[in-house]
Amino acid sequence: MRPVENGFKTLKGDTVRSKSEKLIADLLYMLGVPYRYEMRLDMGDGTIVYPDFTIYDVRNNRLVYYEHFGMMDDLHYVNNAIRKHNEYLKHGLGNDLIMTFESSQKPLDLEAVEAQVKKYALAKSATN
Repeated sequence: MRPVENGFKTLKGDTVRSKSEKLIADLLYMLGVPYRYEMRLDMGDGTIVYPDFTIYDVRNNRLVYYEHFGMMDDLHYVNNAIRKHNEYLKHGLGNDLIMTFESSQKPLDLEAVEAQVKKYALAKSATN
């Protein structure tokens, strides 16, 4: 995990970079989804990324990567988001990736986040 200064404390006790990431982390925690924040991911060819959340899918014994792109009004940020998304696809991780987006006009939709988490069978309640 990369150091986070002046971030937001989650229910789990992690410090995250944005208010939206705090909301996502708290939702994952409340749903009983095991995750790590900004865990280093080595793609095997020298490319290193730090997904916002690395989630352990207990039901399917796999890792799922969650990226929240929260500054979609900023063109530089958008270009970096596209580059990062393309890295996931290039390395065959498209089926193991959850993405959410946010802009000043379209804030984070926590109901959509919860639906995605449950769709991937990650929440304990989805395993019943």
